[in-house]
Amino acid sequence: MRREIHKKLIEGAPFAYAYQRVIADDSGRIVDYLFLEINSAFETMFGVKRHEVENRRVTEVIPEIRTVDFDWIGYFGSIALDGGERDFEVFVPHLEKWLRVCAYSAEEGTFAAFVFDVTAEKSNATEIERFFEVNLDLMCITDLHGRFVKTNRAWSTYFGYEPDEIIGRDYFSFVHPDDVPSTQKTLERLTQKLPVPAFVNRYRAKDGAYRHIEWKPHRYGEFVYASGRDITDRIAAENELRESRRQLTSLFASLPGMSYRCRNDDDWTMEFVGEGGLELTGYRPVDLIGNAVVALNDLIHPDDRDHVRKAWQRAIADKTEYSGEYRIVSRAGAIKWVWERGRGVSTSDDDAVFAVEGFITDITERKLAEFAVARQNGFQKLIAEISTEFVGATIDTIDEKIDTMLRKCGEFFDVDRSYLFRFSADRKAMSNTHEWCAPGITSQKQSLQNMSLDLFPWWAARMRDRIQNKKPVLIPDVDAMPQEAAAERELFAEQEIKSLFCVPIESHGEALGFFGFDRVKKKGTWDKQLDSLLTVIANTIADALEKNKLEHELTRSSITDPLTGLFNRRHLYSRLGSLIDQFKRQDGSLCVAMLDIDHFKNLNDSYGHAAGDIVLTRFAEILGEGVRSFDIVARYGGEEFVVVLVGAVAGLAASIAERVIENVRECEFEFSGDVVRFTVSCGVADITEIPRNSLTSDSLIDLADRRLYAAKMSGRDKIVSSEFGSHPARTTGS
Repeated sequence: MRREIHKKLIEGAPFAYAYQRVIADDSGRIVDYLFLEINSAFETMFGVKRHEVENRRVTEVIPEIRTVDFDWIGYFGSIALDGGERDFEVFVPHLEKWLRVCAYSAEEGTFAAFVFDVTAEKSNATEIERFFEVNLDLMCITDLHGRFVKTNRAWSTYFGYEPDEIIGRDYFSFVHPDDVPSTQKTLERLTQKLPVPAFVNRYRAKDGAYRHIEWKPHRYGEFVYASGRDITDRIAAENELRESRRQLTSLFASLPGMSYRCRNDDDWTMEFVGEGGLELTGYRPVDLIGNAVVALNDLIHPDDRDHVRKAWQRAIADKTEYSGEYRIVSRAGAIKWVWERGRGVSTSDDDAVFAVEGFITDITERKLAEFAVARQNGFQKLIAEISTEFVGATIDTIDEKIDTMLRKCGEFFDVDRSYLFRFSADRKAMSNTHEWCAPGITSQKQSLQNMSLDLFPWWAARMRDRIQNKKPVLIPDVDAMPQEAAAERELFAEQEIKSLFCVPIESHGEALGFFGFDRVKKKGTWDKQLDSLLTVIANTIADALEKNKLEHELTRSSITDPLTGLFNRRHLYSRLGSLIDQFKRQDGSLCVAMLDIDHFKNLNDSYGHAAGDIVLTRFAEILGEGVRSFDIVARYGGEEFVVVLVGAVAGLAASIAERVIENVRECEFEFSGDVVRFTVSCGVADITEIPRNSLTSDSLIDLADRRLYAAKMSGRDKIVSSEFGSHPARTTGS
């Protein structure tokens, strides 16, 4: 039964398989070999049929084998006669494919070949290059003379060498003397374009110590590309394990994955497990068979179990092959991505599927590379979108753009809350100006306004340090914050924050605030790349805020009076015109009050223009404080001022003007030894007093101006309006 299982697994395997016997001439030289058995994948890969291949010579089936540079016949002949196993990669021109070939001889004169199509992997070389510098393993490129051409940053980490201490040097000068011969042989094989398996040698670090490094080299053109991993701490155990694996005579022990047969039940109860199961799952075959220690279903990631089962049952129902990717959790707790391929096994009586057979292999590295590329592409797209949004942002839209940016960043980085804090002008307080919250997360924005930094000295110190050193503020666990951060820990606890990550925002050396993320539902971990990614976003925000600040200053200067800081005449007409248009559409209430400083010319003549400027600014302050926050206050010209009282009828407008006039009477200041006092007169016009067909900004202001004139003519320090007529604001002034 075991042989039958093996045969079925080979037939359904995703790789090409061929079993062959070598043919020698009279001198004993291998000149050809005979196909004894192939599988379906071999037919597909090489475009041949089983009946056309089996019991025929390879030179008849694949005549191109005599024209390629590589001596396939001699290479496989040596395996068949000498035994052992070998693997290599080669490009086959007539197939236009890269192939990885694993050859193994179980009986003298014969050999089995397992062929994998790795063309897609080769096409990913460009993307892999992008990860050269960020790879945690040792990576290098050398020429065929053994000289370093390129190394990654890991060389500095593991050995202490900087690139200029390595590049151009012969790497044999770093290799342990006892390992030089074997390393030299490896280089010779690479020079001869022969396949080279992974090997181990010892390299000397800058401090003189030697470290065991496991290398996997490949030759491409005139260069050798190699990746290495430091295995010093586990070399003895791994050497023993690696040697035992190379000695395995079982066919399936040499396969890069786990072959299996299991029942079609809820646990996927195993009946047979190949030796590759130990490396893949961390469990021995005997631990998996019969669910002795653990069931396969328990190894499948909880989030993937349902869709794996449904996909399998669809394949069984459709009598098709299953193929899928999902995650497993190894015995050590590591999450691995695997690719599985298999088929249901049925009885000949009722065609009911009672078991499934297949093959599972580890694809974690490929998936992680795909995720990294996708994440990087996604971040670049996010930055492009944010930058585009901010380029077109105006004073009126900047807040909306920032809110959109926070939402996109929060969703991209999968956090619970993203926010922007701005420092006050004196850098003594901070306010949460913008915020995005994930569904179900409570907003904290309203409670985080004008917060004194003196209340949070630990946070303020960290933020100052990070701004100076251009580094983020990372708090992975709020509960673990030090005692001196008690105030901050209490604040974060009130907001249910588990961990947070913030990046300072500064422009031209000036601290503007900070941008950050909160995790509320769980602590989680922060990506190592988050620092650089959020710094890019923070710089984008800083540029946008700086641009908005300049635009705001330009806009402010164009609509305000430079002496008093009030709106100028042009802006008054713009705002009043809009309000009149709104009144014509929707009705409502609105009044205009025109005020003039009495005897202003005499003040200038008596005390000088400097005193006159003080009078203008003092009156502007009184006027701004005396009206409501939403009223429009403008300097109309000279000593004349206009207030647009939004939503006010004549009576309310006159009362507000009366309060202003009374406050002016109480105002006095000393100038050049003299006490200066002044009064104002006022005219009020109600928008309802003018017919709609003649209602304009000018007509409304003209009416207020005529009433101001009437107030002047009746003695000054008075208000004239339709509601009150001419009156002295409760007290008579001169």
